[in-house]
Amino acid sequence: QFQEIPVQGIKGQKDCPHVSFRGWWEPGTQYDIFFGGNRIGQARAQRRMLGAYDCSALCVVSVETKVGLAHGGRKDSRLGFNQAGRFDETMAQFVAMSSSAPQTGFQTRPAGVVSKDVRRAISRFAISRLRENSGKLDASAKVTIKRLQVFVSSPDGERHAFVQAVQEGPNDQVKVITAVMLIRRDGFPEPLFDLVSYGDTDTGAASYEFLDALDIDGDGRSELVTIYHNYEFHEFHILRFDGKLYEVVHKGPSYGC
Repeated sequence: QFQEIPVQGIKGQKDCPHVSFRGWWEPGTQYDIFFGGNRIGQARAQRRMLGAYDCSALCVVSVETKVGLAHGGRKDSRLGFNQAGRFDETMAQFVAMSSSAPQTGFQTRPAGVVSKDVRRAISRFAISRLRENSGKLDASAKVTIKRLQVFVSSPDGERHAFVQAVQEGPNDQVKVITAVMLIRRDGFPEPLFDLVSYGDTDTGAASYEFLDALDIDGDGRSELVTIYHNYEFHEFHILRFDGKLYEVVHKGPSYGC
């Protein structure tokens, strides 16, 4: 867990302002590490420090853990550039929660392989939303499904899917959709949340990145841990299902140039 400090304070900043997460104030705080909705290990808070990431000064805590890259993790590779030239940044991300967090006995789990008909139906939905009001993009421009993550979201076996799709147009223009969908027992998908935005290959387009789905608040349903991306701005968002739709219930911390 970390907290952003205004970028103007990076050079002269010597310490972090008050932060609320236990690991900062209590070295030795134990965290459970999750991946794919399952607890895969633990981490113990150790040294706290002031770090810099994406032009933001961050209050960070190093941890002792046996969980490493061999456990998988959500891997992300991003290309960028700075005064030294271009760089290739690779990260492996996990979600960690305090071991004292509420427990319900329900663990989110991947739903496994979905049928071709379900994949087709989800693809059709994404394509139809992207081709609505195409603007400068030709409605017939190619649409590519970049991410399809299906998970069991409740003890009764309800399946939800996170999907991201991109439509590429001329002059490096793009249109992106990120959505969460209910997969009905008859296989027909129903949208529960979506965001459609324009952009280009240099600045990107507003979209969500899926990190994990797990029951954070102990209500027996999965919340989604995501990162909201926009040009030079990134912010952690938690989405909660209210029985009808997903809504953003937490924002932050944020980082970027």
